[in-house]
Amino acid sequence: MPPVPPRWRGKCQLGEAFNASSCNRKVIGARYYMSGYEAEEDSSRIMSFRSPRDSSGHGSHTASIAAGRYVTNMNYKGLAAGGARGGAPMARIAVYKTCWESGCYDVDLLAAFDDAIRDGVHILSVSLGPDAPQGDYFNDAISIGSFHAASRGVLVVASVGNAGTRGSATNLAPWMMTVGASSMDRDFASDIVLGNATKFMGESLSLSEMNASARIIYASEAHAGYFTPYQSSYCLDGSLNVTKARGKVLVCRHAESSSESKLAKSKIVKEAGGVGMVLIDEADKDVAIPFAIPSAVVGREMGRKILSYINNTRKPMSKISRAKTVLGSQPAPRIASFSSKGPNSLTPEILKPDVAAPGLNILAAWSPADGKMQFNILSGTSMSCPHITGVATLIKAVHPSWSPSAIKSAIMTTGKFLPTF
Repeated sequence: MPPVPPRWRGKCQLGEAFNASSCNRKVIGARYYMSGYEAEEDSSRIMSFRSPRDSSGHGSHTASIAAGRYVTNMNYKGLAAGGARGGAPMARIAVYKTCWESGCYDVDLLAAFDDAIRDGVHILSVSLGPDAPQGDYFNDAISIGSFHAASRGVLVVASVGNAGTRGSATNLAPWMMTVGASSMDRDFASDIVLGNATKFMGESLSLSEMNASARIIYASEAHAGYFTPYQSSYCLDGSLNVTKARGKVLVCRHAESSSESKLAKSKIVKEAGGVGMVLIDEADKDVAIPFAIPSAVVGREMGRKILSYINNTRKPMSKISRAKTVLGSQPAPRIASFSSKGPNSLTPEILKPDVAAPGLNILAAWSPADGKMQFNILSGTSMSCPHITGVATLIKAVHPSWSPSAIKSAIMTTGKFLPTF
């Protein structure tokens, strides 16, 4: 990278596991904000670094999508191997860490907006947002901060949210660019082969596989203790009978409104002695998960067919393979089911989100402080937001005098500007 432009006014704020050498010609600024956290929480409980250092991986992931440099051999444990780069690989990065384990606080968000504007950033990428329903524009910290940014020529690109339901869109202010999540024509899937040779593909990042076929049962058949068969069908903690589950592939359900971890369900099945899991996602979210045992996520229709096979076969069998990269999957792109949807709950006549970008099963950089990995696959509108940030950054580089509205308009109304760069 060439030297840092002299007009840059930002700084690198030192702290835990973050010193002066942590910044360079690429990462030219880094600050962190704790006033809100310390006022509301017991600051002695903080688990992540008291510094701009990323402890969860989320910041590294989103920053690399927007502006990561070229990587020749990027992969997730062998999946999706190949070269990669961020949307604007020659752009500089300044980091403003405002969120902690308990969430993000308005005073910290507003301070970060102030500093970013003062430091001289050109584009702000905000992969966070309020819970739906969002408060009034001038009672919402991100709306207020982005208003001041836009009035000073700084475009704010923000995530629409991951609630997935009608009217759940957030970051609704008309002066920011709000991004939904879509899929790509690449999936990560495991084969589910039934005893009658029928094969289904389910979403998965599980790299383990079954060496041989095993009996497959509906988890309700393995109910234990005071749990009903219905409750056990969701593979709740303690709901499975070890004797009935041992050595079996269990078909579990995941409720549409559930906040339970899909990974946790695979651990529950493993602890009960299960050797594999088919998880029926009632929300059909298509999100790949790195399960603890050979497992795959299927939608309602595919799940119905698998259960039909179990119910109509004397000795139903199944085998689940390790995950693989599937190219050319269709239809693509499609809007991810978790992506929050309109209409705009505050101003219905202003459509939100403004645009969609890839946000399903995205491979990008990861902080080694979490899991000792260089790369990871995540899904969410947090991932789609920096895709648009990268596009906006390229436009700003070619048209430095364009306003945030002009850049937003170009992205929303043009399909042919990308090849010109």
